[in-house]
Amino acid sequence: DSLAWIGSANLDMRSFELNEEVIALFYDANIAQALVAVQQGYITEDALLLGAELPEPPKCEITFEGFHAPGCVVDLTSAPMQLLARCHQQINGTAPVAYAATGTTDVRLFQLGAGIPSTCYGPKAQRIHALDECVDIASLKRVAQVYALFIAGWCGVEQT
Repeated sequence: DSLAWIGSANLDMRSFELNEEVIALFYDANIAQALVAVQQGYITEDALLLGAELPEPPKCEITFEGFHAPGCVVDLTSAPMQLLARCHQQINGTAPVAYAATGTTDVRLFQLGAGIPSTCYGPKAQRIHALDECVDIASLKRVAQVYALFIAGWCGVEQT
C-alpha cells in the first residue's frame, strides 16, 4: 500500500519480462494512493470516451505478485569498499561511480543474511539479463586487474 512505480514499457511480453524503460519508484503511501486515484480517473475517462454507459465508475485494483525483498544499502565507508575504490582508482584513473538499483542481487543475501560487507562490481555491460547481454572486453580486463589488486591488498600480499 505504500510502494508504487510509474513508468513506460514496450507493449510486448519479452519487454514486460525483461525490463522497464523508464521508471520512478515511490515508497510513500500518499503518493501510492494519489497514483491509484489518477489511474482510476484515466479508466473512467477512457470508458466515457468509448461511449460506455457505466452504472458506476470502474474500479482499479493494483497488486504486486513478484519477488519481495527488504532493501539493502552498501556501506561505501567500510574497509572493503574503501580498498575496492582505491584499487579501481589505481587501475582506471577515476573514482568508481556508485548508483542505486531497484533490482536485487546476492549482495542483499550476504549483507542482510550473513553480515558480510558486499557490493556489485564488474565490467561495463549492456542489456543485463537480456538475450543479447554483453560486456565491454577492455572493461572486463580492467575489472580483473582491480580484483587482483584488491585480493592482494586485502590479504596483505606485498610486491617484491
